Amino acid sequence: MEQGHNFGDAIYWGDLESGWVLLPHDFMRLIVFEMSDWEKAVFTAISTTDPEYALQRQRIKALRGTAQKPVCVITIRPEGRALEFYSCKSERAYVRRAQYLPYPKIDRDEGIDICERCYTAVVYAAASLVLLTLGESEKSSALSEISKTALQ
Repeated sequence: MEQGHNFGDAIYWGDLESGWVLLPHDFMRLIVFEMSDWEKAVFTAISTTDPEYALQRQRIKALRGTAQKPVCVITIRPEGRALEFYSCKSERAYVRRAQYLPYPKIDRDEGIDICERCYTAVVYAAASLVLLTLGESEKSSALSEISKTALQ
């Protein structure tokens, strides 16, 4: 998508070289997360309802995510939403890359931060909604299809 916004300045360690970082309030979607001693990055985080999450809580480290095959989980903690990571080789590891896509919002200059690669699709989608409001459902459907195609 795009480079995204950085997060993960503070690491909180748990058991067996796993830990978590707080997610920003405007976090919408993970782009990438990677610890310094991992062999690859994580691009998709699982949720606490995923059956794989139960394995991450095991005492046997081999059943958890590893530096060769890391796992990230989006959770809710008393401090707020967090990204749990499993597992590192040691607690000396640091966040190498952590980027996210924020929820769109109107900024102080009355603009909206839209991913550059999604911009055309968003323009067509907005035009489609305007046409639908004006009762032009056939034209609206055509622009909606163009919008969907532009996202591929």
